[in-house]
Amino acid sequence: MSAASRRAGRHSTSPPAPAVHAGARAMALTLCCTLALLLTAGAQPAAHAAARPAADGPVLPQVPEALPDSSQCVKPARRTIRQTPWAAHRLGLSELHPLGTGSGVTVAVLDSGLTTDGVTQLQGRVTGAEGKDCAAHGTFLAGLVAAGEKDGSGFAGVAPEARIAAHKVTAHSGTTSAAALAAQIRRAVDDGARVVLIGAPARRDSSALRDAVAHARKKNALVVAPARLPGTHGGPAHPAGGKGVLSVAAVDTDGRVHPRTGNDGSSLPEGTALLAPGAAVIGVGPGGGHFTSSGDTVAAAFTAGAAAVVLSRSPQLTADAVQHRLLTTSLPEDEDTAHNTPAEQGGSAPSGTAGRLDPVGAASAVSATENPASRPRAAGAQDTYRTDPRPAGVDATAAWAGVGALLLLTLLVAAAAVLVPLGKARSWRRPGAGAPTRNPQAQGRAGAPPDRP
Repeated sequence: MSAASRRAGRHSTSPPAPAVHAGARAMALTLCCTLALLLTAGAQPAAHAAARPAADGPVLPQVPEALPDSSQCVKPARRTIRQTPWAAHRLGLSELHPLGTGSGVTVAVLDSGLTTDGVTQLQGRVTGAEGKDCAAHGTFLAGLVAAGEKDGSGFAGVAPEARIAAHKVTAHSGTTSAAALAAQIRRAVDDGARVVLIGAPARRDSSALRDAVAHARKKNALVVAPARLPGTHGGPAHPAGGKGVLSVAAVDTDGRVHPRTGNDGSSLPEGTALLAPGAAVIGVGPGGGHFTSSGDTVAAAFTAGAAAVVLSRSPQLTADAVQHRLLTTSLPEDEDTAHNTPAEQGGSAPSGTAGRLDPVGAASAVSATENPASRPRAAGAQDTYRTDPRPAGVDATAAWAGVGALLLLTLLVAAAAVLVPLGKARSWRRPGAGAPTRNPQAQGRAGAPPDRP
């Protein structure tokens, strides 16, 4: 090949197409990955919400059943929603409250304590609210039981005029022991509580705990407890399942047993008697704003509130009679099959036959099978909130700052993937610059066969 031909090849103005196409493909791939990342980040909160959230609904902070880090506390919140939550629709609270409000009944909440600081829906009806409820779980459950109505808020408790007696039984992180529960059950019923809500169950049983439950029964107090342990444990909780205890498990908006790690709800612990809402449920917390929480403790709180309403309408009922009323008026899990619940003293439904809580039926002493109008209502279409899946105490600003930095880096890489091949193709000349001087004779012969010697 002649020297002129070689020079023509070096200074050809046609860019190398494969390099440019590779850059364009790289940019397209990078932008697709970026879009997928942003969609995933934006959809993460909605993925954890089970209450039919709208895509653009407000994100509410979450009250965990146990704090992930003992050095953190749940931060106060003030955002509230005006809509009526799905659980209130399901339980028929708008029809229940004309029948009874829990007035004159004290419900003891054995949990992480209780704070009324900023929680106006509980103020004036609480005893024992000393110190700080770091986990916010006790405050949340107390609100489900007895939060009063408030202008601008769609949330109210099942028994909005009941009194709350707060009994702290947990360590900072929310764990408790059978001994702590036994002591506070006795104290609560001796102080006059007619309903005892176990908001923090124990992992192990004990004779002292069983004796405390028996003491409560003798004092004519109903003990309501979650059927399963919170968090990742998922096993049977105590004192649930024992004689004299009403054990409750959670269901979601579709009426299915609310799953948890290690126990997908396919089988409930023996002695589980009732099912109640317990997935992405709205309640109050520190600061008076709305929070969400899930689990069997939430379902037990709704049941304790229903018991308070029954007692406010019929204060002469014994604890055994109240439990019997709640069980025999419950909605069958299979709506086409009559629900037969053991009627013996302290009885409970065997695993797999637990009925759904019907507060309206219980307060009016009419079972759901006898009066279809008293069946628990379907979840309302007004549930527009989303649950924040982040652990308590985590600030969203830092998380979104990281996403922004990652987006900027991705865009810079994408730009480089296109500009570098183009720059090399143009020999790094600025746009509009003239081409290098070429040999016209060699250019004209660039496509010709090589010269023969």
